[in-house]
Amino acid sequence: MKITVMTADEQILTLDVDPNESVENVKALLEVETSVPLQKQQLLFNGKEVRNPEKLSALGVKDDDLLMMVSGGGGAAAASSGSANDLSFNPDGSAVNPSAFQQHIRRDSNMMGQLFQSDPELAQAILGNDLNRLQEILRLRHRQKDEYRRQKEEELALLYADPFDVEAQKKIEAAIRQKGIDENWEAALEHNPEAFARVVMLYVDMEVMVSH
Repeated sequence: MKITVMTADEQILTLDVDPNESVENVKALLEVETSVPLQKQQLLFNGKEVRNPEKLSALGVKDDDLLMMVSGGGGAAAASSGSANDLSFNPDGSAVNPSAFQQHIRRDSNMMGQLFQSDPELAQAILGNDLNRLQEILRLRHRQKDEYRRQKEEELALLYADPFDVEAQKKIEAAIRQKGIDENWEAALEHNPEAFARVVMLYVDMEVMVSH
């Protein structure tokens, strides 16, 4: 069967392996492909670290499944010991416990896949070993969201100044919808870090009455 492995530097590798192959042998193949020593590899499947003696078939790995390879570090066990406060954010947007936050996100392969699509720079920092860089990017994203929110609030105020203009009303409707999306995103970051990078698109049915 064929499996796909995504590495920390965004390499996408396709390996042809036997379903009964051990994780250790898969790591040996990856060592040849990536030059990362077997001992320093950490393989994740469905958000959980897989161990060397385990066989792919026993783990439920099937044809065309995705695994992620990150550099070994604190490991998934270290992340699971963190408290809820360890996964929260400071007022400047940085993580209270960047190591716990990093390991928590690393363990969710679906979340990492979304991050690589939506914010590859942040995904790289999460998979890397520089926690200062991770904190810098989190602060930058926080500042960018604050600036974006301020701009939208200013635009909304200007639009409300002429509420009977048809084009203004369309923009008001779009701005309200976007504001709901942004608030949902902020709430997810603050209260549900496990939902990080998953934005629920909110839509409001609205009928605009125009007076002439």
